[in-house]
Amino acid sequence: MRGLVISTLILLSLGCAAIAQNSEPPKPLTVDGIRRWQQTGALKDWSPWPLEMKLDLRGDGSSELFLAILGFSRGMDYAVFTGQGRILCDRVSCTPPLADVLDDKRNGYHDFVTFQMSGRGGYMVRVYSWNGQKYTGKVNYEITYDQLYGRDSRQTK
Repeated sequence: MRGLVISTLILLSLGCAAIAQNSEPPKPLTVDGIRRWQQTGALKDWSPWPLEMKLDLRGDGSSELFLAILGFSRGMDYAVFTGQGRILCDRVSCTPPLADVLDDKRNGYHDFVTFQMSGRGGYMVRVYSWNGQKYTGKVNYEITYDQLYGRDSRQTK
């Protein structure tokens, strides 16, 4: 009986190690590295959310690329890259596709906002700003569904 327990524990630990190997994207974060990691099925359990999003953060007609690096029930975390593969931010939380470019611009890059379901019936609002090197969180607060959509969610039409 003891041998069966030990064998089971070894198999479980090997299985957990295999899962753990795919649970984190490869470092350093690169477009090719993340895409290869995604192709292993690392985020397949989070299939309702897109693995990629695009926003034109420079206002130049070419979009920057958001690649999923972590999935959870309320959305994804994304790394943000230029079209040439330069990393702009290593972690942006969002419930896709709730992200938008703002008018404010610093050193050629617009601020942008993301919304993530909070789990309390509202949304976490996060504004990211360019500091000349990378995007960093500037503002983080929670709003209600009604505030986001400008109406009472209990009303029916």
